[in-house]
Amino acid sequence: MTKGNKKIGKSKPKHSGLFENTPRNYKIGGNVMHKRDVTRFVKWPKYIVLQRQKRILYQRLNVPAVIHQFTNTLS
Repeated sequence: MTKGNKKIGKSKPKHSGLFENTPRNYKIGGNVMHKRDVTRFVKWPKYIVLQRQKRILYQRLNVPAVIHQFTNTLS
């Protein structure tokens, strides 16, 4: 069996342009780690969790217009 025809030509340069793309090093003494969004992992106070859950439940709850008119009443 013979091997397939391989084209021997000019290879592309490793980088093209002025600046070289080097991977970041987050180890000790290297680059500073980027800030992450850790709001999901924060232990929120109970009242904040409750008011957020309440708000989401009210958004999901579909109330008929006949009943909804009584949510905003005069004092």
